[in-house]
Amino acid sequence: FAFAWLKVGKTDIGVYSLHLKSNLVVRGIRDVEMAKNVRKREVAVEQLLAHVSDVIGLKIPSIRSVIIGGDFNTNQDQEIFGNENTLRSLWNAGYHCGFEGVPLDRRITHPGNHGYPDATFDYLFSKGAHLRPTITPTSVSDHFPVTFDIVLPR
Repeated sequence: FAFAWLKVGKTDIGVYSLHLKSNLVVRGIRDVEMAKNVRKREVAVEQLLAHVSDVIGLKIPSIRSVIIGGDFNTNQDQEIFGNENTLRSLWNAGYHCGFEGVPLDRRITHPGNHGYPDATFDYLFSKGAHLRPTITPTSVSDHFPVTFDIVLPR
């Protein structure tokens, strides 16, 4: 992940950008390799949350809003990710993504292809800010860009 400390008006914001491990398996036993991919994502989010706590919480307490965004390569819609804690860890830590309660057909960020179903893999999570997401279908990438209006506390 990458971290930036921004000031918007009088509000300090911590912004994290990430790209978590894909689901690609090119060799080895598929189930074993998929489990490794899941664990890599879970560990990465654990490390990121530790950074939020240890760096922002202890060293930059003026940051009241934290935003975490990128390609998470997981979702809560597909059974294959049912036991994965990557997204759940963020929700349990008090983060929200703006997709809560939105039906899948209105939050597809990775259109289905090559036998894979439509999915929401791209998120922006926030704590201390409110997010309003917009997904823009395009053929520029295999993922649709996700933009957010961010409402910061006063």
